Amino acid sequence: MGARKRLPLLLTTSTILAAKLEQPMTPSIKRMIKLLSPIEQATVEKDDVIALEEQVLTTLQFDFNYPSSLTFLERFLRLAKLHTHFSLASMAEDLLKVAATKCTFLDFRQSIIAAASFVIALSLCELKKQSKESVTQVLLLKSTK
Repeated sequence: MGARKRLPLLLTTSTILAAKLEQPMTPSIKRMIKLLSPIEQATVEKDDVIALEEQVLTTLQFDFNYPSSLTFLERFLRLAKLHTHFSLASMAEDLLKVAATKCTFLDFRQSIIAAASFVIALSLCELKKQSKESVTQVLLLKSTK
């Protein structure tokens, strides 16, 4: 089967895997297949979805603990004691969303992207100097004493 014909199978399998991780109830494979167009339904079978699911899980070695840039951002905000500053957190998260849509950021570690969005949001929010010094210590991994 060609790569283009296997795309609905991969999409269905990926959606089911994501739902299994995030939802309390496991979705029905047959119901997920029925959501596809009639042409796509003809190329996807339940047994194929199960086989590809196994292949994906084996390839990833059942490891779904990938830290995202949002995880790092939340940590930076807590360490800088700025986690209650809603506008700062919201702006930094929006910057992360923009970065997630740009392929030029794929070469950077998630922690670097989070740190950059944090610093840019700080600059845009113009927090007082004391907070900026606290943030600098966090980003440089210095102890705050």
